[in-house]
Amino acid sequence: MRIRVLVQWFPLCGGLRGQGGEEGVGERGQGDVPVPARIGAHLVLVQAGVRAAQCMRAHGLPNYRDPTASTPFTPGHGFGLTIDQLPAGGKTNAIVQRAQRACAAQITAELNASKLSSLSHG
Repeated sequence: MRIRVLVQWFPLCGGLRGQGGEEGVGERGQGDVPVPARIGAHLVLVQAGVRAAQCMRAHGLPNYRDPTASTPFTPGHGFGLTIDQLPAGGKTNAIVQRAQRACAAQITAELNASKLSSLSHG
């Protein structure tokens, strides 16, 4: 089972804060490992996401929006999509499949930039 966790990073404060501003974590992950409650997207991740979105739009998905620092993301999985960004049939649509193949390098860069290990080095 995959758990989607949104977290907000406060690099100037040097730590993680919950959605209400409290220190600590929002829930526990596998093996009772603390999972941060919120983290905002790092600049490198946003830039990678914008490049992926530009590529996807260029390959037939005009509603694919550029992410911002406040766009939700899943560590290791990049930015999420809303249903209005995809054509009928969602990710199984032939246009989406072709765009994903054409933009594989940009999508991979976004996924790699969204890993917590990548975010911690920024």
